[in-house]
Amino acid sequence: MAEISYVFELTGLPYVGMVVEINGEFFSTTSGFFEGDSQKVIISDATETTIVQTEQDKITQFRVGDSSQFGRLRFFTDTNNPNTEIPKNTPLHHHTVPAQGDNNFMTQHTMNGAVNVFSQNQVNFEVLPEGQITRTTRTTVRSGTTSTPSGGTTGGGMGGY
Repeated sequence: MAEISYVFELTGLPYVGMVVEINGEFFSTTSGFFEGDSQKVIISDATETTIVQTEQDKITQFRVGDSSQFGRLRFFTDTNNPNTEIPKNTPLHHHTVPAQGDNNFMTQHTMNGAVNVFSQNQVNFEVLPEGQITRTTRTTVRSGTTSTPSGGTTGGGMGGY
């Protein structure tokens, strides 16, 4: 059975979460009942959908692992941690002009907001095609002079003679 995808009717932004049906229309919910902040959602059946939010920003919805332009990439929630890979079939979206402080790629908007995610080209480790991940180590080499303390020991020789 295919999973049903929803978008907010007013904005076209993706919605991932529970819905409640009232008179044949669907609304977002966290409790399973219509709430004061519930918004109308509609079914989205496209694997990749582009929505114009403003004249400058175009939002492209996709799923990790699908055959779309962005879906072919691998995504992570932490640029320094290879163990934060986003699972296949997770709905994400791409902004051509992200809001200040946001990345171009994000999780779908829910009642709790969206989370920045990073494509395999934006992380600080190497992502291998066969699914193995290795950390890239960067070493900083410092050059300088080494000094020996003055005023060595007196005596000398093996036995102190």
